[in-house]
Amino acid sequence: MHFRKMTPADISFLQSHANTAEELSQWAGSSYTFPLTEEQVKRALAKGDEEKPTELHWVVIDESSNDIAGHVMLSHIERENETARISHVLVSEKQRGKKIGEKLIHWAVTYGFEELNLHRLGLGVFDFNLPAKRCYERYGFQVDGHLRDVRKVNDTFWSIYEMSLLRPEWKK
Repeated sequence: MHFRKMTPADISFLQSHANTAEELSQWAGSSYTFPLTEEQVKRALAKGDEEKPTELHWVVIDESSNDIAGHVMLSHIERENETARISHVLVSEKQRGKKIGEKLIHWAVTYGFEELNLHRLGLGVFDFNLPAKRCYERYGFQVDGHLRDVRKVNDTFWSIYEMSLLRPEWKK
């Protein structure tokens, strides 16, 4: 596996995991609207090309097949507050069960603390996504709170756990 910056050529990977509003919301939250268009993703990618990027997008490549195995983004990068959010954690369906999610989190956390010199990384995870929550907890993230009914998807409200990891906790 290796990581590289996401390019417009990778947009079809995201679109292939956004076949319904529910599927898109599961990994993108409210960042994109359904249907996911190329223009939406290009606007997001452009934020990574700014002098001080506020978003950075990566894909992880399965070297045996040369296929994209997953995607992760650092968003809401605030250098003055030394904070960012891990967002858009997406693992290809055929790669699930291979610890790709943990590799994505490791990459984002290491990049955030070592390259961006952040103090805090946050994330939100839907409360029904217990495998993802456990993955974040194994990596040291702690629950900061439970936000009830924050996202309406179709006719259902979804709740999220807000989680964070601080640099001193990560260094342990």
